[in-house]
Amino acid sequence: MRVIAATVILLLGQQYPSWMQGLYQYEGEKGKLSFAGVSRRKGHLCPGPRFPEENPSAELGLELKASTSTWLSSKLLVQAVDDGKVIDPGNGRLVNDFSHIYQDKNPYVNFDEAFLDIYTGKVDFRLGIQKFAWGRLDEINPTDNLNTEDLTEGGMNDEIERKIGVPSAKVNLYSDLLNVELGWVPRFVPYRLPTSEERWFPRVLQPPSVITAGHSGRYPCDDCV
Repeated sequence: MRVIAATVILLLGQQYPSWMQGLYQYEGEKGKLSFAGVSRRKGHLCPGPRFPEENPSAELGLELKASTSTWLSSKLLVQAVDDGKVIDPGNGRLVNDFSHIYQDKNPYVNFDEAFLDIYTGKVDFRLGIQKFAWGRLDEINPTDNLNTEDLTEGGMNDEIERKIGVPSAKVNLYSDLLNVELGWVPRFVPYRLPTSEERWFPRVLQPPSVITAGHSGRYPCDDCV
């Protein structure tokens, strides 16, 4: 059974993550503050030389939550990543942006979430980079479509990690009859896809470098009219 399990892991290129986590919390008269840090390292095992090269990846995530009053709070989640999937980075910028499908940078910094919450009792507001969760299904949910996804890992990571935080505004309205949530995303943020040299690029979309066109052999080329 161990041999079979190891073979399945090799064929799928299973991730081997390792992580460390720390948490600091403070609560005083003027508000609350929490600071969490997570470090993670992961890699893939590939079954043969036909698979593209991929180095181990390392990630440092920092999450800061602050509440200065009963009506105001904030959250910041930033990630610093050394991405082993990006073998030949072509973008010299450091921070991920909201305009490009192919980020193609390594290392990089990603602002996963950064928003303010304003509470008024009957109406709540959230402004900034955020992720929406509208309805739940096992995998593909047609109503949960305000966040596009980062597919540079082939969709193998969790849904909450695939979602790209988008600059947007959210309003929650509360009443005795019903609750309403409204979201506004002022600009389209495209999906993020792997480049052609990365492991998760669909090989069927890559044209061959050379196409050999033969002939029937009935007539020599010099005699063709």
